[in-house]
Amino acid sequence: MDRRTHASHIVSLALSLGMAILTTRSAQAQEAADADRAEDILRQAAAKYRSSQTYRGSFTVADRVRVAGQVKTVSTKVSLTLKRPNKLRAQVEMGENVWTFASDGKTYWTYLDATQKYITQPAPPDLDGLLEGSLLGHMLYSDVMRVTLGLFRSDPYAVLMEDVESVQLSGVEQVAGERADHLTLQTASSTVDLWVSAKDSRIALARVHPWKLVQEAKQQHPELEAVTVEIAYAVAPSAPEEPSFAFEPPADAKQAQDLEDLLTVELVGRPLMDFTLPGLEEGTTWHLGDYRGRVIALDFWASWCPPCREELPKLQAIYNALRDKGFVLLAINTHDSAEKAAAFLKEQKLQLPVAVDTEGRVAEAYHVTAFPTLILIGRDTTIEAVHRGYSPGLEVLVRSQVEKLLAGESLSEAEG
Repeated sequence: MDRRTHASHIVSLALSLGMAILTTRSAQAQEAADADRAEDILRQAAAKYRSSQTYRGSFTVADRVRVAGQVKTVSTKVSLTLKRPNKLRAQVEMGENVWTFASDGKTYWTYLDATQKYITQPAPPDLDGLLEGSLLGHMLYSDVMRVTLGLFRSDPYAVLMEDVESVQLSGVEQVAGERADHLTLQTASSTVDLWVSAKDSRIALARVHPWKLVQEAKQQHPELEAVTVEIAYAVAPSAPEEPSFAFEPPADAKQAQDLEDLLTVELVGRPLMDFTLPGLEEGTTWHLGDYRGRVIALDFWASWCPPCREELPKLQAIYNALRDKGFVLLAINTHDSAEKAAAFLKEQKLQLPVAVDTEGRVAEAYHVTAFPTLILIGRDTTIEAVHRGYSPGLEVLVRSQVEKLLAGESLSEAEG
């Protein structure tokens, strides 16, 4: 290679390296500019919500869970009306449960339609207390809170950026017919995608990907593939008159003593709710209505529940002693696979009639909020007693109650 050729190669190499450096620096500069732009968009959105003195609208949270190639969607709808500093009316629809939250600035009400009970407390002085320091603020997943109720806190930008490690501008897209900036917020456990309206800086759509939660859940449920939470927003037109923020309890509603009381459905005195469930043994089916005229015990349990391990052998003994007198015990395994339930019973050396409520449909109908939950039903199909949880000695009371019901008596106590 002559000197001219060698020199030419050196010049070409230098130019190539120079272009690569310039390209890298240009890309880094663009990334920095996009990050700054993304934060500016978030600040503008936060300022819009912070400056809003009143708000009327709703948002729907759709949890999409993909298991073994099938997608199941569970939706929660929140309707919201608020006025600063501390007036609010919200309705939360979660499946069959409907919650009402209301503050007129002096009193804060929480009402649960399923139990027809409410509790009251002095209203917090601001929306921070109403939205974060109450049950309402703990009903939604934290990343969902940040892009819904959190927008109306005193510092919505701080709420949006809490635990966020990076913010990226992912492009400009069309959402519901309008131009929106697509932002991606990354935390140590999730990815949050936001579409912010270029017209008025409101959040038009959001998606949450709780990937760390999915990774942890896969250890127990390998069939779980993905979870995506999508939040759709709807702004209601301004009303000509200020809505009433005071809450009038229904005529048949009762004031609860505390949150536990509020959540407790009064089942005693109601008729049994019929159902059909597959049995644990292949090919078997349990239809509750087939056992009318007998004394029935429904025991809701799960293989991962330590108190269930203590309770079930005690129920086995009662069942063995009284089954020939018209006593039926049905142990309803809830939110487990049939394989896990069978393995548990084999380990515990139990031989009980078992139904499988994998999706928790029957447990929800009977308002089961703790495991174990034991429900006693009389010969006339009336629910006579409900025992939530297990403590040593409970089996003595349960056997006494079952013997009274077998004798045709009604239990005097409301609940155990």
